[in-house]
Amino acid sequence: MLTLFLEKNDINVAEIKPRVDSTLSTLENLKRREGSSAKKCTDVLFSIGTIPTSSEKEHIKATTDKFLDSLCENIKNRMASTEVLEHMDVFKLQQLDTFYGNEEIDGLATHFQLDQDQTQDEWNTLKEAFVTSTPDAYQGPRALMKTLLKLRTITGPLRNIEKLCAASLVIPVSNAEVEHVFSEVKRIKTDLRNCLQTDTVNHLLTIHRNDRHLNFDSAINRWHTTKPLRV
Repeated sequence: MLTLFLEKNDINVAEIKPRVDSTLSTLENLKRREGSSAKKCTDVLFSIGTIPTSSEKEHIKATTDKFLDSLCENIKNRMASTEVLEHMDVFKLQQLDTFYGNEEIDGLATHFQLDQDQTQDEWNTLKEAFVTSTPDAYQGPRALMKTLLKLRTITGPLRNIEKLCAASLVIPVSNAEVEHVFSEVKRIKTDLRNCLQTDTVNHLLTIHRNDRHLNFDSAINRWHTTKPLRV
């Protein structure tokens, strides 16, 4: 379930730490009791008349525990900064109280090595400016970044907050998006189209990933008028 969650394009970063903790807890529990897959394997062995000996059961248990320990360690290492990701949920600006988000902003400023006092001042300035803003102005970091750029003429540049907001937009939570690109390349460059040049594949991939923003009629007309056609 954690993998499926991380494959989403728009992940609620506040949910990452609870999901990771839940996954680790589930894996630890598998060391104390059999999971559904292990039970199925046992049932299959019994159905064909194969009963593991005590030493074989101990070996299977030791191997399974070693695998689960390695898997948990891998998840912990990869998700070591889940607290930072959780702090980034503050950019939803769900409240505009005086002390709202101060602790999270301090944590983010420390992690990204920004001046804490200046960042807190900018955060308070931002909250004061947002009191008169429309609700859609602070529905997540993407909308917040657009609003920050508009507010520059009123509040001046809030450089540290802008950096933190930008970081929350580009931080790679998973490699799912990259895996999607590889899958799309395979659909474009097939066995029957294996002579496509790299530049051509790149252009086709760009069109494929951005077709909802592309005006095909305009593109065809431009191609027809700029490229000499051979009959």
